[in-house]
Amino acid sequence: MLEIKQSQLCESNGVFSNTPLPQGEVVGIWASKSTVGRKLFQKSMKEPWYESQVLGRYTNHSLTPNTEVFLENDNLFLRSKGIEINEEITVDYKVLEKLTGYKPNLNF
Repeated sequence: MLEIKQSQLCESNGVFSNTPLPQGEVVGIWASKSTVGRKLFQKSMKEPWYESQVLGRYTNHSLTPNTEVFLENDNLFLRSKGIEINEEITVDYKVLEKLTGYKPNLNF
C-alpha cells in the first residue's frame, strides 16, 4: 500500500510504501498514454503522456533511485529495487525523457 506524506528529500510531498516491496516487485504505473492523471506534453514530444495520480504525481527524483522504470503496453511502470517499510519511493526523472521525450525540470 502506498502513502503520501512529507518528503525527506525536498519541501513537498512524496510517496512512501507502508509495506516492504521486494526487489523485482511492480510498484505501479508511473505514466501512461491513457488518461490517468495530469497531461505531460511538450512540443518535442510526438504524443502526450499522462502521469498517474499517485506515483506520477508524488514520486520524487533521485540519482540513486530505489525503482527502475520499464515500458509495457503504453505504460511506464516502476519496479522495486528493494524498498523497506516507510521508505520514500524514488525514480530517476531522466528516464522519462528517454522513453517519452518529455524533459522534466531538474533544477531543484
